[in-house]
Formats: sequence, C-alpha cells, structure tokens
Amino acid sequence: MNVVGLFFAASPAFASHFSMSVAPLSGSVDRGNQISFVATATYIGLPSEAIGFNVSGLPGGASATYSTGGCSPTCSTIVTITTGSAVAETYALTVEGIGSSHSASAAYSLTITDAAQATPTSYSFTDASIF
Repeated sequence: MNVVGLFFAASPAFASHFSMSVAPLSGSVDRGNQISFVATATYIGLPSEAIGFNVSGLPGGASATYSTGGCSPTCSTIVTITTGSAVAETYALTVEGIGSSHSASAAYSLTITDAAQATPTSYSFTDASIF
C-alpha cells in the first residue's frame, strides 16, 4: 500500500516538460529583409502536449512568423523574422515554446545591419586625361 502511495506521489515527475533550443544561435540581416532559423522543443517527460511558439524582444517594425502554429510530440518550427523598418543594431530575442502545463525558452541574437550605411567603395584614377 505504501508503494502505491509513493507511486502516485511520484507521478508529477512524469509531467510533460520540454526544453527549447535554436539553431543557429545568432544571425545577421540587412534592414528590410528576412532571416530564418529553427526552433526545436524536445520533450523530457511524458505525456507530450501541443506547443505554440512566440518570439519576444523584437524591435519596432519587425515581425515573426512560424512554419507551424504548434505540434505534438517533440517538434521544430522555422521562425522567420522580417526586419521591416527596425533600427539597425543587435537585439537579444527570446524564443519561447508554450504548452498547456509548461513553457521553456532559448536565446537568439539578431543583428540588423543598414546596407545604406555600408562603407562606400573608394576609387582612384591614375589617368588624368579622363578629367
């Protein structure tokens, strides 16, 4: 009887839990363009549950879309960031997997560059006759 009681007391250890990861961990993109990476939720316990994804820390003017709205069991989604009119700098994003009983997150570093501010190419002319 005590064994049965211990078994039920230990059952919360089998609650659905998962870890989040992203690959690659960082990326760089010109302002106005898109960049994609993979977010993966890996189950640690049972049972599995549906997972939704969210990215926080996006700059104003940027948005995120996902290849899936959620999945079950362990799953991956392609996260696509559209930078829009976001200011060119580096942003620390948090990619979160959200289940009904658990959530987990992973970090992604997004660098937005401004192609218009790139260093101009320097030209020199040695033939004075073209002036």
